[in-house]
Amino acid sequence: MASPPVTGGEPPDPTRLDPSPPACNAPSSSTPLQPQPRISYKTALGRPASAHFIPLAQLPDIPRIPITSKSPSSLNGKPLVNLSPLDVKLASDYLAYSLIAKFSLLRPPVDLFEHHVNSSWGLKQPATVGLLDPKHILIHLHSAEDFAKAWSRESKIFDNRRFLLLRWTPAFNKRKDSSLSASWLRLPGLPLPYQNPAILETIGNSIGRFLRLDERTKKLKHPMAPRICVEMDLASKLTDEVVIAVGTEDIFHQKIEYDLRIGFCSFCHLQGHFEGNCRRKLLHGVPPSADPSSSSPQGNVAPNSSNDAVVSDGLPAGIQRASARRPNRTQVSDPPASLPHPPTVCVNAPVSTSIQPSSLKKKKHIIHTKLVFSLISTICKVALSHPNCHTVVSHFNHSVRCYLPPYLCRI
Repeated sequence: MASPPVTGGEPPDPTRLDPSPPACNAPSSSTPLQPQPRISYKTALGRPASAHFIPLAQLPDIPRIPITSKSPSSLNGKPLVNLSPLDVKLASDYLAYSLIAKFSLLRPPVDLFEHHVNSSWGLKQPATVGLLDPKHILIHLHSAEDFAKAWSRESKIFDNRRFLLLRWTPAFNKRKDSSLSASWLRLPGLPLPYQNPAILETIGNSIGRFLRLDERTKKLKHPMAPRICVEMDLASKLTDEVVIAVGTEDIFHQKIEYDLRIGFCSFCHLQGHFEGNCRRKLLHGVPPSADPSSSSPQGNVAPNSSNDAVVSDGLPAGIQRASARRPNRTQVSDPPASLPHPPTVCVNAPVSTSIQPSSLKKKKHIIHTKLVFSLISTICKVALSHPNCHTVVSHFNHSVRCYLPPYLCRI
């Protein structure tokens, strides 16, 4: 910095100089260093911090139901509690607005999921969220409006984990899914006077149980195809149209388009697939039903996969398939054994001991062997480029057949 000019021939007074102190980034030795807070493992991975539970004071208590006092009794030396069906019904009415979130793989922490429900679902009252078992989380709503809004949610993904939203019923079973589902549907070409909310609610109740209208439908922003949400039973066949009658003369058929057709298997009682594609049913050896409505509520059977085609090609015991190499060769088959009894319909029913394990074992071997031979044919096509292709293919087939039972080598 330049020195101030000299006035009157006198040197400047050093006491009047006020130079600015040099900037220094080094911390003072007298100030102690503040330790930085530790970063948790969850925060380092980018996951949100654990949210607090809703205070218990903000959640309502379970209302008490009137129960007639009974004298204490015992059964086989153990205390016996006598309840009437009315008592159980009154207690179940409080849970009428309850939903269950089912996580098939990894379940998120309950506190994070509770924070997600109460912060992003648009509820007017905080929901009670609790752990039902390692795969199911109970969501209890406290009003019909909140229940309809939560039940009709389309987004069912949280923390990159997909979950299934089910409605709680008194017949709830942890191993079986409820057949009730909230389905969004459209009514294309519905005349404008019939798009009144009251009329749309009447149409929804004729199909199932009306839940709510789409936000754009409320404002008449999508008159081409009004959209409503209806609670439907997936175990029954879904209708494709509804008949609307005005008086006795004006009658027309209104088409219904579903946003998503959710499958329900009546064999294993799980949502997500139809009975015709049930792997558990195929493992039990139950033949697919000939009724098209059993494999799809709409009567549209989904195309069979490659495994289904292989299973359908299974031949009865005692009948051998003609060889592709030697079609004119006479097939020598074992004498047909007595046919086994038909399998039971219920998956939980005990398996009959009269079923002969040898025939079932042969059938499984035939299915697996056909898959192996299909792989062999693919490898043989690749081996054709080899100079000694016939030697390579013959050696490969011989090595595979050495590990198969004799009755399978004739396939």
